[in-house]
Amino acid sequence: MEAEAYTPYQTVGDLVAILDTAGVATASVVGHDFGAHIAWNAAMMRPDRFTAVCGMSVQFRQPGGPSFLDKLRAAGKDQFYWFEMMRAESDQAWANAAVSVPGMMYWTSGEAPEASRWNPFDPSRGLLRPAPVVPRTIDSTYINDAVAAFTRTGFHGPLNYYRAVDAFTRNSEPSQGPKFGNHPCFWQAHLTG
Repeated sequence: MEAEAYTPYQTVGDLVAILDTAGVATASVVGHDFGAHIAWNAAMMRPDRFTAVCGMSVQFRQPGGPSFLDKLRAAGKDQFYWFEMMRAESDQAWANAAVSVPGMMYWTSGEAPEASRWNPFDPSRGLLRPAPVVPRTIDSTYINDAVAAFTRTGFHGPLNYYRAVDAFTRNSEPSQGPKFGNHPCFWQAHLTG
């Protein structure tokens, strides 16, 4: 499936289809990481269906104008990990889920020594390093289930969320006007450290 199928235009449409199938008129939407990006846009694009939003770890970015990736490019910060995730070769780089999933979980956890913990701007401290130990703070059943799922499905779909960012930015230029305003249900939670 092409990356354009992963922009909020399509994913918000998927959420509306779920509501329609379930016979639900309106819902609150909660999202984390890329899910937050989808949640913010669901509430903005379809306030008739998504009446409250909670975005965790990712702030709302108003559509239109240069994306934060464009700003990083302009600042010469081309080592940001998203640029690597967007490459076609990333599907293969992530393919061995038995290594990539535990590694990603370990290096982003508090278990990894601070000096070698994942750094989104330092490729030498990237996500794709094998974990020296199985993460102990994450239930092994969860890790095993994630490894099995990604072994079965691969990483092409999840990586397409990164690849869709530029397409969404280009296509959302006409959407610069809509804003959340003072909607009573508008709020945002940030998770830290």
